Amino acid sequence: MRDDGKSIILITHKLEEIISIVDEVTVLRDGKMIGTKRVDEHVTKDDLTKMMVGRDVLFHFTKSARKPGKEIFQIRNLCAKNGKGLIALNHFTLDLHEGEIVGIAGVDGNGQSELCDVLTGLRKAESGTILLDGEDVTNRAPRFYIDKRISYIPEDRHSTSLAMNWSLKMNLVLKNFSKAPFAKNGILNKKTIESHWDEMQSVYQIKANCCDDTARCLSGGNQQKVILAREIESNPRVLIASQPTRGLDVGAAEYVRQKLLDTRNNGAAVLVVSADLEEILQLSDRVAVLYGGELMGVLQGGADPFAVGELMMGKRLEDAQSEA
Repeated sequence: MRDDGKSIILITHKLEEIISIVDEVTVLRDGKMIGTKRVDEHVTKDDLTKMMVGRDVLFHFTKSARKPGKEIFQIRNLCAKNGKGLIALNHFTLDLHEGEIVGIAGVDGNGQSELCDVLTGLRKAESGTILLDGEDVTNRAPRFYIDKRISYIPEDRHSTSLAMNWSLKMNLVLKNFSKAPFAKNGILNKKTIESHWDEMQSVYQIKANCCDDTARCLSGGNQQKVILAREIESNPRVLIASQPTRGLDVGAAEYVRQKLLDTRNNGAAVLVVSADLEEILQLSDRVAVLYGGELMGVLQGGADPFAVGELMMGKRLEDAQSEA
C-alpha cells in the first residue's frame, strides 16, 4: 500500500515491527509526544525503549542460580477436551518443584489453555490426576484451588481475571473480600480495603487516578499489575501464568517478568505458558514442550532454541536425541 502511494499510520508497541517496516516513528508516553525519528537513522530497540518507557529496559534477564526445593505439584496422565468436545490434552505428565519456573512452550492452540483451565478448576479433566503435596486435588472447584494457594494469571485478563466495571480496590480483593481483614460479619471494611489498595498501588507502581476508578479505565499494563498484585500478594505455593506479557509494552513486560522471577525466588512453584519462545527460555529453569496436547519432552532452561523448535513441530525429545 505504501508503494502504491498510500499514507499509513501504524499504532503498535512491537519494536521489531517498528524497525522492520516503519519509515518514521513518533513515540507517545503518558499522553505526551516524546519525539519523532526516522527509522533509517540507525534507530535501535534501546533508543525506542528509552523513549517509550523513560529509562533503560532489560531485554535479557540473568536468573540467580537456585536449587529447586521439594516436589509439590504433580500432574499425572492428564486428559481434557476443548470447547468442541475434542481431546486437547492427551496424557500430559509434569512435576513442579518449589523455587523453580517451568515454562510451557508450544505454538498456540496445542492444549495450553486447556491445561491452565484444568489446573485451576475452570475445566474438568476427562482422566488423570493432579496432586498437591500428595493430595488428590483433581476436578475441584476454583475456590478450592484458591484456598490451597494456587494463584492464576489468565491469558484473557478482561473476561477471566478482572471485573472490568468494578472498582480497582475491589478487584484487588476479589478472591478474599468476604474474609478478614477485608470484612467482618459479612460487612466490608472499606477503610482496610482502601488502605490495601494504597499499599499495592505503591508497591506495584500501578498508574491510576483513584481507587474507585474501574478496571476498564487502566491501560493493559496497569491492568496486569493489578492482577499480579492480587495473585502474588496472596502468597502462592503454586503460580500459573498464561501469556503474562502478551499485549504489553516493553516496560510493563519487563516488570511482569521480574515479578515472576521474584515469586520463584521466594519459593513458589511457577508455571509459565507463553508463545514467546525467547521469554520462555530466559525465565524458565526447565522447559516442557506441548504439541497436539502431548508432552514432547522437557529440556533445561536456556536450551538451544532450535532444539525447542523441533519439539514444537512435533518431534519427541528421544527421537531428536537419537538423531543427534
